[in-house]
Amino acid sequence: MYETKLLRLMKRMDGPALRRFGAYLQRPFCKASERERQLFEYIAACHPSYDQKKLRREAVLRKLYEGAGQEALGKMRKDQTSLTKLLKAFLMQEALDRQPLRQQELLLDAYEQWGMGEEFLSAADQQLAEAREAGLDAASLRFMAELHQRLFFHPATEKYSAEAPHLYAAIGYLEQYYLLSKCRLLADALHRKRVYGSGPDELFVAELLPLARRHAEVPALSLYVQLLEILDGQTPDLQFEPLVAALEEQVDKLSAVDKRNISAKLMYLGYYYYEKGQLDYVPAMVRIAKLADAKGFVTYQNAITPALFVTIINMAAINGDFAWSEYFSRKYAPFLLDTHREAAVQLGESYLLFYRGHFKAALKHASDVAKVHPGNRVQAETLFLRLYCELIAAGEDYWDEFELCADRFDKYVRDRAFFSPHKRAALLTFIQLASGLARYHSTLDRAERRALNTRLAERLRQAGAVYSAHWLRQKIQGLP
Repeated sequence: MYETKLLRLMKRMDGPALRRFGAYLQRPFCKASERERQLFEYIAACHPSYDQKKLRREAVLRKLYEGAGQEALGKMRKDQTSLTKLLKAFLMQEALDRQPLRQQELLLDAYEQWGMGEEFLSAADQQLAEAREAGLDAASLRFMAELHQRLFFHPATEKYSAEAPHLYAAIGYLEQYYLLSKCRLLADALHRKRVYGSGPDELFVAELLPLARRHAEVPALSLYVQLLEILDGQTPDLQFEPLVAALEEQVDKLSAVDKRNISAKLMYLGYYYYEKGQLDYVPAMVRIAKLADAKGFVTYQNAITPALFVTIINMAAINGDFAWSEYFSRKYAPFLLDTHREAAVQLGESYLLFYRGHFKAALKHASDVAKVHPGNRVQAETLFLRLYCELIAAGEDYWDEFELCADRFDKYVRDRAFFSPHKRAALLTFIQLASGLARYHSTLDRAERRALNTRLAERLRQAGAVYSAHWLRQKIQGLP
């Protein structure tokens, strides 16, 4: 039964969630059979490793169904199907338990369905007060816009009067919800233009911002306005730090989606300028990562991408915060997908060793490039090239390995269409300059070294885009 839908769902659940599901199956309304409960308990006992041998079809049939014939197989498949349906119902119930506004909407639906007018109006007034008290995130804005509409069109509401508070409240909340949604989407559109160099020429950001600024009382909307000004502007260095400070101050008033979205865009922007050699952004990026850790929004759907995992470890190490980097790796490695975990963890640990100056150990520890997630490919290849450069400078013979890596990475960068023109130019310039450094340290000819030194310094000075600019600047300026 390995890799059935039931097992895939259970593998994504932690121990407490599995125990809650076990208790759920004991409730009379579930109508779970004894055999279905036994199947669940057998699988749950394999958490967290889920040993393939124990979960092979033959092993389950022998243990629970006393045989391996077609009749036993049919019973097992029937139990798997029933248990999967029960698990989905449990997951829906747990999701609903975490959404009080959705529960309130369903209660109002029930009151309307059964014509319970007094109960509907009383509950609606109470829910509006509670929603306003809870804060103005996207879910609350949508909920209040919809509820004011329902109250305005309710038969008990007087339509033909000079005042129509529910009508105008619905319009106001709907406008705020629309603006927040539009700003959120525009932030991603501008972000994609930076990453991929493509997208609509006109996104009408300038027209939207004055409307959004009128609603500064909505915390998320205020933060998105600042983010859009950075993404659409030319002076992010003047606006980056104030937005990080505003995020720290307002984080508890944001939805989980907006916490992750705004912090992810700031992390990307910080990394973008770090790659260009601006180290001033690194401490702010570490602050964002620590905020996300403290407030519990590093992961999404109980998972973290390999690229974000390695980036945070890398930034904290650059910032000299090695102990926190190691803590982060230990805490979040379990949230990497099984197929990516080993390579991502090894790459993160290699970065720690690199910034501590243990170049041979870092090289030995680094995973094979072929094993890393595509999102880590640039991080892995550029680390290999820097390691080879450092070891060649220390007198080690790694020229052949460097050339092989440089040729492979050069082809990869030129062949991949998803790189923006800026990113491609930055990476190719990095390869050229790193190759020049390796060549400098591989020759003993003084004249050739002087010529290489001059060319490298001039090439770096003229480069409009270069990856890992700070490391290159340090190494080139430090040439004798």
